[in-house]
Amino acid sequence: MAFFLYLGENFMVNVLQKTLSIFLLLLMNTSCAKQEQENMEKKTQAWQIVKVVFLSFEGGFYGLVTENGKKLLPMNLAKAYKLDNTILKVKGNQVEGLVTIQQWGIPYNLSEVQLIKLGKRNSPNES
Repeated sequence: MAFFLYLGENFMVNVLQKTLSIFLLLLMNTSCAKQEQENMEKKTQAWQIVKVVFLSFEGGFYGLVTENGKKLLPMNLAKAYKLDNTILKVKGNQVEGLVTIQQWGIPYNLSEVQLIKLGKRNSPNES
């Protein structure tokens, strides 16, 4: 009878150890994911000064060029700002894993936009 009690204790200790290990792994994973998300938000939500450019290839589209030359392909640029040489102050984040027909710049969702200087319509093709 004592043998079964001993086996039972070991079994319970084993179950508790495994349960605790799983709990700690889940806790660490959640913590890492939260930190990664916070880092991504900090990285992507900084204000940037950009220039709106009209590119006539691939049917024509608008892109954003940052002060340091980074090319952003806006997914949600308002029509009012779709003028070549418009200067904007923007916040947003990169869209991961999206492939576009333009094959220019990094797909980018704008979350906030402030107008600095409105450009002028240069081409009848510009909308």
